[in-house]
Amino acid sequence: MNWILTIASFVTAITVILTALKKILNAILDNFFQEKIDPLFKSINKLDEHHCKDYLVNFLNKVKNGEIISEIDRKRAYEVYDHYTNDLHKNSYIHDEWEKYMN
Repeated sequence: MNWILTIASFVTAITVILTALKKILNAILDNFFQEKIDPLFKSINKLDEHHCKDYLVNFLNKVKNGEIISEIDRKRAYEVYDHYTNDLHKNSYIHDEWEKYMN
């Protein structure tokens, strides 16, 4: 009967130790992601936003100047505009120009 209590105590001790290690590891990882990964994602999103703006400004200038726009370029512009407004949640002078020249 003593050996059953010893095994049960051992299993309980291992469970408590593993639970504590898991909490410590999660705290370390959370801190790492907040300090290292979050700024990286913010930088990537900012680059994405600027790339979309550049593309849309160039496209809208072509439309504004009466240049011939291929169907594939027009479809791509709609995709970029959709991403800019719906995924990145941006609404700026791009939106105003889009409404003015694309509707």
